[in-house]
Amino acid sequence: MKNKKLIYILLPLTIVIWGMIIYRIFFSTIGEEENMPFSKQNAKKTSVAQKDTFELLLNYPDPFLKNEKRGIINNRDINQQSAPAAKKITEPKPTKEVETINWPALKYEGLVKHIKEGHELAIVNINGSSKLMKVGETVENIKLIKACSDSITVCCNKQNKTIKKN
Repeated sequence: MKNKKLIYILLPLTIVIWGMIIYRIFFSTIGEEENMPFSKQNAKKTSVAQKDTFELLLNYPDPFLKNEKRGIINNRDINQQSAPAAKKITEPKPTKEVETINWPALKYEGLVKHIKEGHELAIVNINGSSKLMKVGETVENIKLIKACSDSITVCCNKQNKTIKKN
C-alpha cells in the first residue's frame, strides 16, 4: 500500500521535470538568432579584419637554466635578429689509404662451451673447412679476438672484421 502512494506522487513529478528539460532544450533556441553577436547579418557588416599584435613577456626564470633570466622578447625583436655568421670552410684532411686485404671466405657457425675446462670454442669455417678456435688463437693467419653467441670478431693483418652467425 505504501508503494502505490509513492508511485502516484513520484511519477507525475518525474514527468513534470522531464517536460521542463525538453521544453528548455527545444524552445529556448528559438528567437535568439536576432540577439546573437555573430549572426549572418552582423557578419556582412564587419568585413575588415584587424591585424593581431602581441608581445611575449618571458621574464620568468627558465627551469632548465637555474640562475639565469630570459630577456623580454616581442615580435619586432624576432624579425630584426641578424642571420648567423657564415661558417669558416676548411679543407678536408687527406686520409690514409688503407691497404686492402683479401679476406678468406669466413663463416661463423656457432659457439661451443667446454664444461670441464670452462672456456668457449668458436666454430669458424675458413675457406670451406671448419675449425674450432679459442679466443686469442690464430689459424691460417686469422686471429679470433672476441666470440659471442651471435657474432665473432677476427683480425687479419691488423684489420678487424665482425662476422655474424648465419
